[in-house]
Amino acid sequence: MRFQQTTPPVHAKGVEDTAFYRWHRLVALNEVGGDPGRFSLSVADFHAANLARPPGSLLATTTHDTKRTGDVRARLAAIASEPAEWEAIVQARIGGWREPNEAYLILQTVVGAWPLDAERLELYLEKALREAKLSTSWIDQNEEWEAGAKRFAAGLLADEELADYARRLAEHGDRISLGMTLLKLSTPGVPDLYQGDELPFHALVDPDNRRPVDWDLRRRLVGSNEAPAKLGLIRTTLALRRRRPAAFAGSYEPVEAGEGVCAFTRGGEVLVAVAVRGDLTGFLPPPGEWRDVLRTEHLLLAERAK
Repeated sequence: MRFQQTTPPVHAKGVEDTAFYRWHRLVALNEVGGDPGRFSLSVADFHAANLARPPGSLLATTTHDTKRTGDVRARLAAIASEPAEWEAIVQARIGGWREPNEAYLILQTVVGAWPLDAERLELYLEKALREAKLSTSWIDQNEEWEAGAKRFAAGLLADEELADYARRLAEHGDRISLGMTLLKLSTPGVPDLYQGDELPFHALVDPDNRRPVDWDLRRRLVGSNEAPAKLGLIRTTLALRRRRPAAFAGSYEPVEAGEGVCAFTRGGEVLVAVAVRGDLTGFLPPPGEWRDVLRTEHLLLAERAK
């Protein structure tokens, strides 16, 4: 029992609160409960995991303890689609700070959470550098080093070329986020929406992800035609779950969809398709009559017509 009481905090402080702040190959992978050594999951393995998951399992993409919200991680994942451009961005800027590993963390933070103000970025960097315990720490603070890293970060916020890249990356990343949200709301398990995550939510580790939520704005948008894509997707999918509870409590059946598309049915009554790469051009639903509930170039949610 004492061993069990000791190992979780040792793991948390040693891995999540130290190693995850030192190892920056792709910080989207450095998530609580995650494995930074696993870069991706094939569609076949994704289906296998869904088939094996107990129906009462919690499905979360962002929590109070997340290192980066799901929307930030989606943008960072989008970097993989254009590695040559990202390499050029990094090589032109990484020499601006004397510790390349820290510079690489700062670059990923800026483009992943864009746009963010200097205060939020500086507070994050202070925590990240101290958690890493290499150049500074909570116990032995090196304020001169921290100030230099913050100046480098502030320069990146004023970098117009980097801003243009971040905006283009955001478009791709936000598309990935919508696909992730649809999958979370439709695969076996109990989907969880962390406070604030109903709208695009590009936050960093606490306390950044625990900032006050504008609930009045969400109440106004959820019942209007002005709801942004993410909130509209959530509203539409949850409404379908309410109309078809038996389907979402029923079977999960993978659908052959060709390369780059993840598709499945729930209870034989609901069809979901997400373009992991490319779009849904050429995707053919299973036999039967289906009525679109939601359809975009990259997403499909449909119910069997009665």
